[in-house]
Amino acid sequence: MVSKGFYDFAELEDEEYEKSKLKGVSIDKFNLKTVPIYTTELTVGAALEEFKKGVPAIPIVVDGVVYSTVYPEKLVKAIQTKNLTHEDSASKVTFSKHNINNNDHLSVNLQFE
Repeated sequence: MVSKGFYDFAELEDEEYEKSKLKGVSIDKFNLKTVPIYTTELTVGAALEEFKKGVPAIPIVVDGVVYSTVYPEKLVKAIQTKNLTHEDSASKVTFSKHNINNNDHLSVNLQFE
């Protein structure tokens, strides 16, 4: 964002980070868990199994971008209201039939006066 001229570098400086014990520490030192990538291929049944394992939310990735997130409550409601089966795509919880297409996540309608 600095190179594109949106921000002056000085605006992004963080005094607290400069004093932090974490400054310069590699992210590898944190031993973070990797997050699986879920696509529209994920079924309702598989999503339910993930929730049973303790996954709090399932990000659905379309074309390398997190398009939506499925939560347990949303899934249960969609099973009831949309009559989803274990074989249906979990993406039906949040997507309409024609909602997924290339670059749809980039669509923005801006109006200037």
